[in-house]
Amino acid sequence: MAGIRKLTTRKPRAAYVALFGRSTKSWRMKVIMLAVGLWVALLGAPVTAATNSASLVQVDTKDHGYTNMAIRVVELERDTKISKIRVTITQRGSSVGGSMFIMRACSEIAKARGTEYFIVLGGEDDHQGGTLMIVGFTNTKDADLKQEFGDRYSYENESGQKRGYMSVSQLKMIYGQQKESVVPSASTNGATPRR
Repeated sequence: MAGIRKLTTRKPRAAYVALFGRSTKSWRMKVIMLAVGLWVALLGAPVTAATNSASLVQVDTKDHGYTNMAIRVVELERDTKISKIRVTITQRGSSVGGSMFIMRACSEIAKARGTEYFIVLGGEDDHQGGTLMIVGFTNTKDADLKQEFGDRYSYENESGQKRGYMSVSQLKMIYGQQKESVVPSASTNGATPRR
């Protein structure tokens, strides 16, 4: 882990900590804990989404020129404040790099929604080799999580760390001013790829 810290800047590390916490547990354990937490949350009140498939987004590492990892993020459902996304990892580069790409994908979804902030509210294994995540979107900086998205979501993630909002503007500083375009999707789920 010390080698990763030397190779990355503080901003990507801070973004990784915001998503997964400071725990030294393995990434896989955190994903399992995230999955169990979301499963428990969903048992109480399932997410209802009025899916608008014309505006759903998908982001793939190959569309951004990554060669050391293969990750695909597909927005499956969308309601006014929450999206359900599937993250499929077929080749993980580094845990920080993978986490940063997932944040980038969430940022792309936030831009497509016209929102500035997003927060990971939970996740679970989809039993198909991927992870389902629930992500909240808002234009209110530091919005109260429960008031904004509902009481079923907790202020802490599965590792006990406080959930934090990520800003599209802040991530833009990390990723730079890269050209983006929306390309019609040939996928069967109606998601629109973002580059």
